Amino acid sequence: MRKRVLIALPLVIVLAVVLWEALGHDTPAGQPPVANITAATLSAFDREFDQAADQARVIVLLSPT
Repeated sequence: MRKRVLIALPLVIVLAVVLWEALGHDTPAGQPPVANITAATLSAFDREFDQAADQARVIVLLSPT
């Protein structure tokens, strides 16, 4: 059973990545695209974040490590 899982899991992950790329991943209408925050864009992000103080805001940090 464990051997099947070890074989199937990478295949499922590869399939998911292939489908994600093939089907596309556009931002829904009315929603701003995901922001890539760098040192150069941090001040603009900070201003936008502060302007939306009356709305719910979520920051998600993703790291490959």
